[in-house]
Amino acid sequence: MTSIRKEAIEMLERVPEDKLSFVIQIMRGVNGLIGDVDNSEKNVINLDQFVMPSTERGQDADSYIRELRDNDTNDKQLRQEKELPCMTMDDLI
Repeated sequence: MTSIRKEAIEMLERVPEDKLSFVIQIMRGVNGLIGDVDNSEKNVINLDQFVMPSTERGQDADSYIRELRDNDTNDKQLRQEKELPCMTMDDLI
């Protein structure tokens, strides 16, 4: 055992019991800094649970967007055809 490790163990033995949790938190932080993280304590999130299955339209998004644009253009044309011509003051006289 190296002298530094021996000194560290002696210091840990002098730490009061109620303060050991703080020492453990510090040691875990140091382990995270050096990249020696215990894998059993990591909370692994499976990102696949957030991926939605693709739909038929989602697979062909370009044609779907074109279809929406075409429908919007057709709707605008229909609304314009149904509009009554504007009357001016000259038409009333």
